Amino acid sequence: MEKLLGQTLYGKISKYMDNLCEIRIRKGKPVYIFLGNQSIKIDYVAKENDIENLLSVASNRSVYAVSDKLVNGFLPYGKGVRIGLCGEWIFEKGKLLSIKNYSSLNVRLSKEIRKTVTLLPF
Repeated sequence: MEKLLGQTLYGKISKYMDNLCEIRIRKGKPVYIFLGNQSIKIDYVAKENDIENLLSVASNRSVYAVSDKLVNGFLPYGKGVRIGLCGEWIFEKGKLLSIKNYSSLNVRLSKEIRKTVTLLPF
């Protein structure tokens, strides 16, 4: 995750990694993380290059090469991590050509939730 998020941001949230479910990064705004039902405002304001660097790492340095995956609304990134992206989506004849002017993204981490569930009879 440090490679994906960058050293500075990762350093700010690393103590929460065991319970981390989601990271919301919006250009020019504080980063928020979600631990189950709890949200925490991180003392870090996202810069434009934070979003671009994260996408560069997630796409192996070519966002264009993974544009077919982005059509589904997210970019998968190993071990159940999904990255949702907001920006200007350029389409032609229903096909995604490119994405530009990224404004925010959402990183969701897969977590196993163990609960005892009582099933009621029908």
